[in-house]
Amino acid sequence: MLEYQRYQSFPLRLPPCIWSQVKLLAGREGVSLNQFIREAIGEKMVRLKSSPHSE
Repeated sequence: MLEYQRYQSFPLRLPPCIWSQVKLLAGREGVSLNQFIREAIGEKMVRLKSSPHSE
């Protein structure tokens, strides 16, 4: 049986200047804000995991 996974959510508070930049960049990429932020977090995680200082 396929198990249903629920996504966790939380309110993200960003300063207005960052929020407007993120909206603009997501629009240029043709993706939703949610997808843009998810991908940015994923990219950061990959960089941190591959860092020589990571365990």
